[in-house]
Amino acid sequence: MLTHIMQARALGEDGFVIWDKYDGLQYQTQPVAAWRWAIAVFGYALFRIVDAALTYL
Repeated sequence: MLTHIMQARALGEDGFVIWDKYDGLQYQTQPVAAWRWAIAVFGYALFRIVDAALTYL
């Protein structure tokens, strides 16, 4: 868990984690499209509803 925290901090500050820096890797990303966010939120809500329904059966 400590490594995860340290590398999350490095990613936020430098834009890459230590193993990517030493390997010379770069990642180019774009903002996530709104329709992908909508699908993710809908899927999560559906999962929670089904989970709650099955819990009370």
